[in-house]
Amino acid sequence: MNFIYPWFAGPRSSRARSRFGCFVLLLLLPWQFASVAVAQEGGPINEMCPVLTDQGVEEGLSAHFGSVEVGFCCELCREQFLKNPEPYLAALSPEAAAAVRQSTETAEPAFEFDVAEHLDLVTLVVLLLLALLAWRRDSATSRRAAVVLVMMAMVALAAFSWWRAEGARSELQEAQQELQLARWKELIHNNTYYDYGNPPRPLRPPVEPRLQATFYRGNDERSDNLFNGGNYLTSYFDLSIVDAAGDPIEAGEDVSGRELALRFQIRRGPNTPDFFWSDDIMGHIFLTGDSDPFLGYESPVADRRDLTTVEPMSRWHALYPLGAVQGGGEERLDEVVYVAEAWFEKDRMIGATFHYGIEVVLRLLDGTVAEDSEVYMGALFRPRKSPFSRVPPEEWLSHEPLPELPEPQGDDPETLGIVDYLDGV
Repeated sequence: MNFIYPWFAGPRSSRARSRFGCFVLLLLLPWQFASVAVAQEGGPINEMCPVLTDQGVEEGLSAHFGSVEVGFCCELCREQFLKNPEPYLAALSPEAAAAVRQSTETAEPAFEFDVAEHLDLVTLVVLLLLALLAWRRDSATSRRAAVVLVMMAMVALAAFSWWRAEGARSELQEAQQELQLARWKELIHNNTYYDYGNPPRPLRPPVEPRLQATFYRGNDERSDNLFNGGNYLTSYFDLSIVDAAGDPIEAGEDVSGRELALRFQIRRGPNTPDFFWSDDIMGHIFLTGDSDPFLGYESPVADRRDLTTVEPMSRWHALYPLGAVQGGGEERLDEVVYVAEAWFEKDRMIGATFHYGIEVVLRLLDGTVAEDSEVYMGALFRPRKSPFSRVPPEEWLSHEPLPELPEPQGDDPETLGIVDYLDGV
């Protein structure tokens, strides 16, 4: 190590001291700039999405306009805003709107050099500069030091090249994963989170509070070849709040100390196609209180309650626990339970469509069920082919009876919607 010694043994002349100072300064500069270049992380200046103004912003979905960060509820809104922000600026503060306008104006971009981002380049330049300075000193020791510095530069170049390649590979994998998740979310949920919030909540029907109810599921096919143009009943949904013995509870009843549960039953509508009631399809239907977009992808659904067959190809039910009533003072048992259908890709569950939401609202005073306690349900998902203009909400899921099929509707899979179901439309 004696060939390095002259650099640290202490300068003995003004020229040597100058070189020594340059060496120290050059050695410290990249790290100094790197520490200064670390950006301070902030957050979106808005809480609600400027495109869908009734939706809150989601973490990680934002865009920067100068010093202003604008958040969005979904990637679609972000893309729409970036294409043409002007129609949505009214939803932002005047300062934020001004920053967006200024940032989107056409201008020559200023040259910026981020030392932290290009630390590899800075390090190589410093090492080579030091090697040049060492080589210019007319001594064998300094020239040996220059050779060592060049070798260090070569090793650093190889190390930084590997590091950048690994970083690029990691970024590519993350981007591919994000695109995959976005595709899955659009495929599985369509408009659920846009129309019903996150977590999604069903709309309350215009009925009196009740603890037992039947809802009527319609058909999403529309054709002159179908009965009533396709507007007919496909299934009944029976809801009730029961105790551990399976007995329904009523308003005014004392349920102190009893475990309560939501009982959900599906009854097949008359003359509907056998395809939709197969064990394979019904085996994917379950109840859950979890509304994660990729439910079951990373870990099993903890509160999953599968359907139990009561009558093959005809009737199924499931119980979802609501908890125990303590029986002292005021109590509330509020829960949103989702009727979900599992989605799979390559035999792995990637999420679940939340077809319906069941809202349970229990008010209790000293263990007695209040008169305004209720249970109801609403649709949370609509196929892409069934906008409200084509299938009105009251014909999709209704609290009032729908026309029943007087006879089977043939066996054409396209007319009956079997082809669309298999295609995920």
